[in-house]
Amino acid sequence: MHPKSENYTEMAWSAIISAQAHAQEKKHQYIETEHLLLALIEQNDLAIRILEKAGGSIKAMDSSLDKFIKEQPKMITTPDSLFLGQNLNNTLTKAESIKKSLGDSYISIEHLLLALNDDNRICNKLFKEQNLDKNTISSSITQIRGKQKVTDQNP
Repeated sequence: MHPKSENYTEMAWSAIISAQAHAQEKKHQYIETEHLLLALIEQNDLAIRILEKAGGSIKAMDSSLDKFIKEQPKMITTPDSLFLGQNLNNTLTKAESIKKSLGDSYISIEHLLLALNDDNRICNKLFKEQNLDKNTISSSITQIRGKQKVTDQNP
């Protein structure tokens, strides 16, 4: 899957762009799920509200993510081009399927968080450490967004 901005809400697309910037800044050749989660918990109020309402500690997740990212192989110089990592690709595909199952028109922050819960690279482990799972995240999303559908790129 090659992500296209027209399939995402503005906030979700912004998180993907930030993930790319994180990967490049860390001299990683691939944009992966850890970069996306980092972008979400550092810059997205909605993601933070959802995860905190579900019982997660943003500070603890940020610390664990930072440690994991520092352990990843990096290039000597900042790469000119980056590649979409397999795990992030799987996550974006999963987010698309979650979007469809919820009857939404665009992939949003909520879909990305639910999809990251299934990430076997690092995110699922971090969520489990915080006692977060699909049910707690889904419940938190429902409490925040109610029965609203994502029908606009800027909801």
